[in-house]
Amino acid sequence: MGKARILPGLSLMRETVKKTNFIIRLAGGILLFALAWVLKSRGSGFAAFLVLLILALSEAVLIFLSSRKLLDLRLLLSLSWLGGLSLCMLGLSRLQRIWDTRMWFITGGFYFLTVMSFEAAPYIRKSLKERRKKKERLEKTSAEIIPSRVFLCIILLFIAAAGSFLIESVVFNFDYPVFSDKPHAYTAFHITGIHYFVVSTPFIHALSVYYFIKGKPDRNHVLVIAAVNAVSLIIAGLILSKLQLFFSLFMSFSVWFMLKKNWTKKQLFTVLGLGALAFAGVAYAMIFLRKYPEGYLQEIFEFKDPNTPISLQYPYMYVVNNFENLDLLTENLSAFTYGKRILYPFYCLSGLKFLPRAAAFMSVEMFITKEELTTLTMIYDVYGDFGAAGVYLFGIILGTASYFIQERAESGKPGALLLFSQMVIYMSLSFFSPWFSNPTVLFYLVLNGMISLFVNGKILNKKTGYTKIGEIV
Repeated sequence: MGKARILPGLSLMRETVKKTNFIIRLAGGILLFALAWVLKSRGSGFAAFLVLLILALSEAVLIFLSSRKLLDLRLLLSLSWLGGLSLCMLGLSRLQRIWDTRMWFITGGFYFLTVMSFEAAPYIRKSLKERRKKKERLEKTSAEIIPSRVFLCIILLFIAAAGSFLIESVVFNFDYPVFSDKPHAYTAFHITGIHYFVVSTPFIHALSVYYFIKGKPDRNHVLVIAAVNAVSLIIAGLILSKLQLFFSLFMSFSVWFMLKKNWTKKQLFTVLGLGALAFAGVAYAMIFLRKYPEGYLQEIFEFKDPNTPISLQYPYMYVVNNFENLDLLTENLSAFTYGKRILYPFYCLSGLKFLPRAAAFMSVEMFITKEELTTLTMIYDVYGDFGAAGVYLFGIILGTASYFIQERAESGKPGALLLFSQMVIYMSLSFFSPWFSNPTVLFYLVLNGMISLFVNGKILNKKTGYTKIGEIV
């Protein structure tokens, strides 16, 4: 009896300590963020850089210690968002300016609200616990047929991607961007609607990883999948789609990482090191293959020290200028657009953009430092539509959704893993793009749902007579 009474007490104590640690971490994080703001406003950019870098790294370490997951979505957000903000403090380019006060409130508020919502989501989960148990019992009936459906899904995706690519090739007379002498030839190799299927090849690579681990393929299947993946990579290379290759790398690695549970430290650091090298190699190969004129990038980036190597200028501006574009928006936006930016993907994919005067109705003003530097951070469009309140609400929704997506990925189901692998990208590159108002991302989410319905489709449980319709993830 005494032991039975003590155990609930210990559980409550652990829960209290966990909550206290989070509150202390949150309060400390906000204080460090405010300190960086004060230091930067007083001209101590390097000191502000160090403070935000320490904040980013300490947040990542503490999150890892609490979850023991290297692909924790909070950890990735802390490194990309806070790490990106820290680089901005250095002010190495003439394109950078002193930020508007609102910039500090929305960038800090977005991060802390996202993490807070992620931490609070388990309490929502408790109310869904019993319903989840019922679902998990039913899911066991489909375990043996999922791999065969995954193989068929890979083939169908490849047919759609390769067929669409062939149509584009014919229309553009096989004038692939990789052979062009124009710096931005990749933007012209594009047919509206069809191109979405061309850039769906990352799903082929990620599902192939799943199939090799879970499906135990025979020799013929291995050869088929190897050929399909090779051709898919060639397609991405021919059209010089850097983002497509990044998605392929990130999604495949994420699926592999989640399915391979027992990592040794040596294996982990080897894989992470090779992944980082592959990421950097693809990025710099794309710079070279796009055939920028000599001095073109240096002229655009406007570094205060023109002798800074382009190998440092490119990644710095790849991160920093996105925040500068966001700052321009906060300073110059005359009126909010109330959903036009966020609804843009629906406007594109639904075909509404072809209606008379639709383009004029949906057009919004963009604020960017230079015509060539168009990347905008995750919250650019949200702020443009609804201001700071919209950013804060978006952070709450994103944090809550991230928790459930990450938890669901533990099930090992293909649809859940694919969705999680995309979230890994969006969090890792949170400084780069307003992902959720991007038509391609919406297409990916719809495609993710269709794949999940296909591989976890209508299944009859003979013992219970219960018919289960496949879940979205």
